[in-house]
Amino acid sequence: MITKKLAEWKSRFFNSDKSNDKDVAKPCFEVEAKETPFQESSNSKKVNLSDKFKIETLYGSQGYKKVISWIVKNLIPANSSGVVFGRSQSFKTFFLVYLACHIATGRAFAGLAIRKGLVIFIAAEGEQGLAKRVRAWEILNECEVGRSLVIIPHSVFPTEPEQKKCLIDKIIEESKFQGLPVALTIFDTMSKCSNGAYENDAGAMTKYLNDCKMIGRAVGCSVINVHHTRRVSDDFRGAQSIQDSVDFMLSVKRNTKAITKRTTISLNKMKESEIDFEWHVDLKPLDIDAMDDEKNYINTLCVTDIRCNKSQAGEKDEIDEGKMDFANLIVEQLTEKPCAPTPFKELRQQLSDKLGVPNNKTFAAQLSRANKKLVREGEVIQTKKGREVHLSLKQFDDAA
Repeated sequence: MITKKLAEWKSRFFNSDKSNDKDVAKPCFEVEAKETPFQESSNSKKVNLSDKFKIETLYGSQGYKKVISWIVKNLIPANSSGVVFGRSQSFKTFFLVYLACHIATGRAFAGLAIRKGLVIFIAAEGEQGLAKRVRAWEILNECEVGRSLVIIPHSVFPTEPEQKKCLIDKIIEESKFQGLPVALTIFDTMSKCSNGAYENDAGAMTKYLNDCKMIGRAVGCSVINVHHTRRVSDDFRGAQSIQDSVDFMLSVKRNTKAITKRTTISLNKMKESEIDFEWHVDLKPLDIDAMDDEKNYINTLCVTDIRCNKSQAGEKDEIDEGKMDFANLIVEQLTEKPCAPTPFKELRQQLSDKLGVPNNKTFAAQLSRANKKLVREGEVIQTKKGREVHLSLKQFDDAA
């Protein structure tokens, strides 16, 4: 009886391995041993971690003789990452088309020598208008751009590994076919190519811009993302990490008071170089050799002149509060519309246009300090409507 029970138990919990002449008991419920990080599986391929990441070192002043290499002097460093930002209709893309055509053809830019190379323009907002602008440049400059400017007429998401690899392969293929080094890749715009990433998410923006840098490093070129400003501000839209993650930033501000079409390009950031440069850009409409359905020649704006100026340090960034009475400026501006409270954002933009300075964070802080002083002294009444701050003069507020 006992022998029969043992046989049943043995048959239930053990299998017989008949690979040898002898029966060897082997548990059928074997538990696979888990490997620790320090164990190496006998049938696994050994991974060399140094292939994925490598520490580089410099000692003391090693490398101090290295100088910045430029695609365009004082504007775009070689092998860098940057952002060009501005309001809608500030002629950002017109400026970049002009820039791309000069780099692709090797023609001097604003009197400065440039490095000729292949330009990849990702026209995520549509290529039809872009092609017209390139053709206008060709007619004005009597020069064919040819295949040196490659336009991709749809979005590409650098954060998607498959799309990133596909883009890198395409750029390398074009470079080899044309026998030209790659100089610049432009993503127009960041919002169209970031695959729905939330712009105020610092981590998401850092990852996106780092992936753009990886593309630049893989093909040996600089990368530019086109971006927009906040609704009523000249500051770039989104997280601060956008500025922290790039080597340079260019702001584009349209001069709405000029008789002709004009915009100004200003340096907001440039690593290891001066930022006291700005470029004044003039544009005019130009007919191209194409007609619409009514047999009228199609025209488009084209950059006709660009001039580089060097400003005094800090001249374009802020106004010396010791030399400018911001409190008086606020009172004067409020006096023009005494009957109704003025939103602070609107007042800030009005004074920015009047003084001819960027409506940036520095300017906002200077106005805010002056406004707090006026509120403390009882000259200005500050009210809130939702999240928006409104200002009005006390004398008119009392009269109402």
